[in-house]
Amino acid sequence: MFVYELHIALLKVCFMLLPVLFFSMGLLTIAYQKIHAKCNIRILKHLMCVNRSHCAALNAEVASQSDKRLKRKVALVCSYVGSNYYGLQYAKSISGDGKEIILPTIEFEIQQALIRGQLILDSNSVDLGKIMWSRSSRTDKGVHAARIVLSCKLELQPHWLDDDASHSVESTFRRLPQVSQELNLHLPQQIRVFACVQLNQGFRAREACHWREYEYLLPLSLLTQSSRCGNR
Repeated sequence: MFVYELHIALLKVCFMLLPVLFFSMGLLTIAYQKIHAKCNIRILKHLMCVNRSHCAALNAEVASQSDKRLKRKVALVCSYVGSNYYGLQYAKSISGDGKEIILPTIEFEIQQALIRGQLILDSNSVDLGKIMWSRSSRTDKGVHAARIVLSCKLELQPHWLDDDASHSVESTFRRLPQVSQELNLHLPQQIRVFACVQLNQGFRAREACHWREYEYLLPLSLLTQSSRCGNR
């Protein structure tokens, strides 16, 4: 009888503890899920950081490849109004206090446009001879040019060299309208670049020029005055 009552008492205690046990198990399950979720979030964040770093590295590599420029010999076909310039050729002078000054010339303006357009390296910006600069002709102070050809080596973006559909593998002649557009953005209105073409490495504007034509326009009043002076 005593053993039977003991069993009944133990069963009652077990039934009373079952809700507590189930409740504890539920809490443990919720806690485990929260810990697991936090671990997953940390893992996801880590993966996202890794992916972002990888993407950033890839983007940096693509950007560096796109920024890499190719040096090519080109010819620039230009024209200008030279009223406010000391001629075409780059020139310097000595001021009254003995300081060296750069005179306003057509080549100086083009040089500055090449620098702003990142078409020449900074190390080559001081001396145009480093980029094999050559001119088909020269003009003096105040003289205009309807067409003049300049040749040099420029730093070109790779995709510029792929945009000319008319270019053939056998020919070195390639039109580069992007260069003339870029230069005209940085040049004054008095100076325009109408065309840019890629040519072979041996091309030099001075040696390639076969003829030069100059026109001198004189006011009719000047001729009239000279004739009157002669009659006197």
